[in-house]
Amino acid sequence: MPRPNFRALTPPLTQTLIQDDQDIASDLVPGIDQPLTVAFLTDQNIPVVLVRGIGRYQGAGAAVAHVLKKPFDEDRAKGFTPDDHRYLAGGDVGKALKASKDGVDQRVSRLRRSIALDYTAVFGLPPKAPLLIQARKAKGYRLDPEIRITKE
Repeated sequence: MPRPNFRALTPPLTQTLIQDDQDIASDLVPGIDQPLTVAFLTDQNIPVVLVRGIGRYQGAGAAVAHVLKKPFDEDRAKGFTPDDHRYLAGGDVGKALKASKDGVDQRVSRLRRSIALDYTAVFGLPPKAPLLIQARKAKGYRLDPEIRITKE
């Protein structure tokens, strides 16, 4: 009596692993039109911003985002609409970081550029607008009010 061919009943292990990896990756990468999911962490007293599915950013640019998180959290707690979220003047951000306004501008620019490059690598298209930090010339900077905050 011939033995049954059980191999034909199950997919190859490599195919199963690839499918599992794709399922996991799809959970981590945001949709192209979805708000960013962001964690604010510190690693040995170095500020870190983790954008789910896009990248990890630390140092000077991340420090600006950390300073902007406090007014962001306050505005969310007060139930402000996204249009009503406050901007923090570049000089005030600079005071908090012991940096000049020009230094703050450079930090924001570098962080935005890094996130945009990683975003483009993930989606194959550049972002439609600057990600994470928004700016208004006369008002200053704020975190994008649409982002989702996570603990990790």
